[in-house]
Amino acid sequence: MQVIIYSNDHNPPHFHVKIKDLKIDAKFRIGDCELINGEISSKDLKKIKGFI
Repeated sequence: MQVIIYSNDHNPPHFHVKIKDLKIDAKFRIGDCELINGEISSKDLKKIKGFI
């Protein structure tokens, strides 16, 4: 998984989570780690929230 933050991206402040085969391509709000866009399994969501 890659966690990517684009410094000049649009609001709200967020980060992208991607994997090479694009099974995951999601955006999360930085403040509360809420999923803004995309689909992700509950297993991978737990990994991301653990990382944050």
